[in-house]
Amino acid sequence: MLRFRPELRLSQDGVAARDFVRDGFVDGVVTRLAYDCSYSVPRLLEPWARELLRVRKSPAIKRVGVRVATHFLCALVRMFVPPPDR
Repeated sequence: MLRFRPELRLSQDGVAARDFVRDGFVDGVVTRLAYDCSYSVPRLLEPWARELLRVRKSPAIKRVGVRVATHFLCALVRMFVPPPDR
């Protein structure tokens, strides 16, 4: 990935995809909260990736909140989705 990094560009299709994800496509309070947590993930990217995507870094309090909410959601999913048999 690092060797390929100089070739990365934000195309018009990339801008459209980023904006589609940023603006959201969900209704309802619960789904909006879950969506806001998932959209905050790009803001946790390395600085060079955020710069390439033109995504601003979240405030520290929001980054902590996203991590806490993500851990909670993962634990909730693990309660209802059993691991696959091996």
